[in-house]
Amino acid sequence: MPATRRPPPTPDVSFHVFASRWYAEVEPAVRPKSAESLRWQLSHHLLPFFAEHLLDEITVAEVDRYRTEKLVEERLAASSINKTICLIGQIMDAAVERELVDRNPLWINRRRRLVRAAAPNGTHLARAVHIEALLDAAGELDQEADHGHRSRRAMLSTLTFAGLRISELLELHWADVDVNAGRLTVRRGKTPAAARELVLFPALTEELGMLRAVRPARGQRHVFTGARGGRWTAENLRRRVLRPTVERANERLQADGNATLPEPVTHHSLRRTFASLMFALGYSPPEVMEALGHADPRVSLRVYARAMKRDAKEIERLRALAGLTDDGA
Repeated sequence: MPATRRPPPTPDVSFHVFASRWYAEVEPAVRPKSAESLRWQLSHHLLPFFAEHLLDEITVAEVDRYRTEKLVEERLAASSINKTICLIGQIMDAAVERELVDRNPLWINRRRRLVRAAAPNGTHLARAVHIEALLDAAGELDQEADHGHRSRRAMLSTLTFAGLRISELLELHWADVDVNAGRLTVRRGKTPAAARELVLFPALTEELGMLRAVRPARGQRHVFTGARGGRWTAENLRRRVLRPTVERANERLQADGNATLPEPVTHHSLRRTFASLMFALGYSPPEVMEALGHADPRVSLRVYARAMKRDAKEIERLRALAGLTDDGA
């Protein structure tokens, strides 16, 4: 008796339709943050490119074309591009299981489809003039904004003078900021050591106090929100805050005959700047470790202890930027 042949797969299902069904199935089974990440990857990146593709039109060549487009856009880090490519693979795996397509294009040398991330160069702002230029540029952009987002300087000040991780910054609530006492509490993070209380530099206390004064007294839970109170994402911060501020700061520095900022300036750069600033101002490794939320002091020393110019004049400028008086600590 001849073997029964499996009918050919049904290709007339669009990626948009199938991905929407797939997300609806997996969303209840994952954590809210994971669901939010999947939804963001789909709505902002995969669907704009693949929405009208039929499932059998998602080929190796199309995945490679998507990868190239994302690299040209320069909106996502290599690791984020790779996450979206892996998500394509997950969705296409599900399509194969349902016999809607014969194979998953990511099965063919998946490693080659991924973007090779460049090794981080560990940039930080090593000079007071660079920190000052970045924050002043952020303040200028705030003043030029006719409406909407006017908290660039406060956001970048918090990264520079408190060393928060980007996730900690975006999750920061006003209930965790005590402007009167000059303290900030990080309640949760990537490790148990990430939960910590920071004594703020006076300059940051002032920045957050001014931001609080111009924001509604009620109805705003997060410290940093968009013009309509919506949540910020790391991509928005890079694109709408960090990138234009760096460009403006470099214009200011060049006009004054100074060297431009190191490349690239990322939120990691500002976290390293905070650590180096603490070391330059005389804080001990355990104090820096605690402020960064590190469990292992070797990490603080190996990754963040960068040389800053430490002559008396430079130290004085750094102290002034942090808002420290002669008897401050």
